[in-house]
Amino acid sequence: MRHMNIEALSSMLSNRTGMQQSMASTVMNIVLNYAIQHFMQKGLLGNILGGAGLGGNAAPASSTSTSTQRPQSSSSSLQSALSQLMTSSANDPDHPLVQEVKDKSGLNDNNQARQYAQQAIGVLQENANKDTEGFGSLISGLMGGGKGGGTGGIGDVVGGLLGK
Repeated sequence: MRHMNIEALSSMLSNRTGMQQSMASTVMNIVLNYAIQHFMQKGLLGNILGGAGLGGNAAPASSTSTSTQRPQSSSSSLQSALSQLMTSSANDPDHPLVQEVKDKSGLNDNNQARQYAQQAIGVLQENANKDTEGFGSLISGLMGGGKGGGTGGIGDVVGGLLGK
């Protein structure tokens, strides 16, 4: 099993785009954190983490609606969520992800921020497609469920998001 990490993803982004490594690292961190929030809002985090062999610790607590939902594989859930994120930010310079990339990376140009966000999502899509389990492990680690000793539960996710 390969281990996916932010440094490797940032290097791929830098190599493909010519972006400086420090900028690629900043952009990748912003996009990954935003993606985690996006997955939570879409109720997909449990599917993604479950596909990583990490259990459904972060699955939505609502078990009453499971009869109306068709289960998706973690790979298709992940690809769908990343595609939605790619599409929603593609042509909108005012998209929250684009603005976050612009603000936190020190860019002055909305189009450049949009392009960087798109390129980072593209790297995530490609690597998540190749290694869904590794991507799930990466997300779990970012949420504190890996090295940090947390459980990866929703409390850790919310705490991590609010603490940043």
